[in-house]
Amino acid sequence: MLKLKNISKVISNNIDKSRLRAIIHMFLKVPVRFGALKKDQYCILKDVSLSVDYNDKVLILSISPKELSVLSRLMCRLTYPTAGKMNITGSTRRIAVDKLGNTPLMTIKEYVWMIGTIFTNDYSRLNQQLSAVLEDCGFKDQEQVKLSNCENAIIRDLTFYTCVSLDADVFIFDNMFTTGTGALREKSDAKVQEIFRTKTTVALTCSPETLPPCAFSKAIVIHDGKICYEGDAQTAIRGFNLLREFLSVEGNDNNGVPVSFQSLFDGNPVQHSTNTIEPIEHVAPMPPKAHELLQKIADSGQPIIVGPFLSEVSFELLYWIPFLRAIQKRYRIAPNRLVAVSRFGADGWYKDFCSEYVDVLDFYSSQEFKEKQEKRIETVGGIKQFTITDFEYEIIRNTAQKYDLDAYQYISPALMYNLFRPSWKNIVPLDTMFQLLEYGSFPQPRTNKAPFLPDEYIAFRFDFNPFFPDTEETRNFIKNILSAVAEWCTVVVLNAHDSPEFYAEIKRELKEKLFLCQNLGDNRESYTIQTHIISHAKTFIGSWISESFIAPFCHTKTIGLLDKTIGNYPSHLETSRYLFKSLPENSFVLLKISDAVPEQIMRICKK
Repeated sequence: MLKLKNISKVISNNIDKSRLRAIIHMFLKVPVRFGALKKDQYCILKDVSLSVDYNDKVLILSISPKELSVLSRLMCRLTYPTAGKMNITGSTRRIAVDKLGNTPLMTIKEYVWMIGTIFTNDYSRLNQQLSAVLEDCGFKDQEQVKLSNCENAIIRDLTFYTCVSLDADVFIFDNMFTTGTGALREKSDAKVQEIFRTKTTVALTCSPETLPPCAFSKAIVIHDGKICYEGDAQTAIRGFNLLREFLSVEGNDNNGVPVSFQSLFDGNPVQHSTNTIEPIEHVAPMPPKAHELLQKIADSGQPIIVGPFLSEVSFELLYWIPFLRAIQKRYRIAPNRLVAVSRFGADGWYKDFCSEYVDVLDFYSSQEFKEKQEKRIETVGGIKQFTITDFEYEIIRNTAQKYDLDAYQYISPALMYNLFRPSWKNIVPLDTMFQLLEYGSFPQPRTNKAPFLPDEYIAFRFDFNPFFPDTEETRNFIKNILSAVAEWCTVVVLNAHDSPEFYAEIKRELKEKLFLCQNLGDNRESYTIQTHIISHAKTFIGSWISESFIAPFCHTKTIGLLDKTIGNYPSHLETSRYLFKSLPENSFVLLKISDAVPEQIMRICKK
């Protein structure tokens, strides 16, 4: 049914070039010839051969989600190989949660019909099948709602459930085996289990622990673009977990993997070897244009203003600061040349690699900054800094004037945002972004403006957001967790000012066991005080977003909670795991509310 022979695939960091090659192949029906790899290209799959026969259950494992994504698209004829041959008979269905060409003005019914029209083999039953999908998903009465009024999670659930509801000859699951909540989750699980039991199925995943129950007929492990094992599924999973564990140890990179992968799958201990496998050409650690710019800045000898950073604090903590730290190390820039510019007292986050810090609120009042920030967001169409606005240039000039700098350089967050966008959109592997990040912990800040704190306490912060929505269920969850923790230890709530009435109600019940921080809003010392509180806490508990990322950088034991899957942003989850992999075991734990109970959280706190 499906046979790939000696498949190789070259992809490019240049999105426009990749699209051009795909269009040429699509319209001219001729392969696009590649010579030697260029600077913006790398070989993601190399000489991969595999076959899937009728009623096979095939498991494919890889450390890299991008390798799996490219392979799944090849098997579904959504892209074409650079070299090798493909022989595919019958219909193949890639099960993922991508948005399939939707527009904001499209209705829910039109979107489901579009998916059905693309994927079905039996148009005689299409109307009945799609009506059943809308009914099962609970949208029969809302089928005329525009997609612009729907959350991303709703579109994701519709896409997934529609794909598993329509028949195909081969189902290909790309790192996604369930979705939805409540009754829809149960229905999705039942559909998936039926497919794995009765259909020809290929499951591609980076996390074998998420697989549904299935007796796989064979398994394949791919690493660095090559097949390193093919055989029994249990042996493959055991060896893959050993490989994943080995690569997670600092200092063990791809070149440290033994020549013979068989030792992994024989159950023998992994030994670091000086021998190396044949390397696959990777994209350079820093793209040429960015490298040329940064090298010029480093060689200038002039002071360097880095910032201003004005977008989400989660991006500042997970990407911007590790990116700057990596640049400072890579280009050997002396800390006394760097002036960091941020807001709300973030100076403690930059101290170990920048000698100077300037706060935007040194130049503007809180109200002036709020108005200018709103105008900036309106101008560029979002909070992220993909372009440099007049407001940012104004802050840079003010910073230079403060230090009497006649000549200076600057590094804008726009450089980082545009470098990392392909990784966030899953166009290139996350590993290419990880090469540009350098982990570093935050020193304990010193401030005399922090509120009085007990000797021992648990820091607590829950921000309502798309991954942790403000619902009755989540509010009850917060109350239950607070009550359970307060029986054992004092709790300090960092963001009580966001929901004063809600926390005041809990305070009346818990009394002296609950400390509420009411004045940590957007002021000049906000992040300094929050970092101080978190760094001195026994444990931090909170929704995994925004200021919650502070805790692991302070080496404070962290329990992050999500109500919904990370959805379209798995890179943030993987980045946090990558940066915090050096932390002690059980010091960084992420849980879903559906899986978390107060007793479990208490066990983690007390370890």
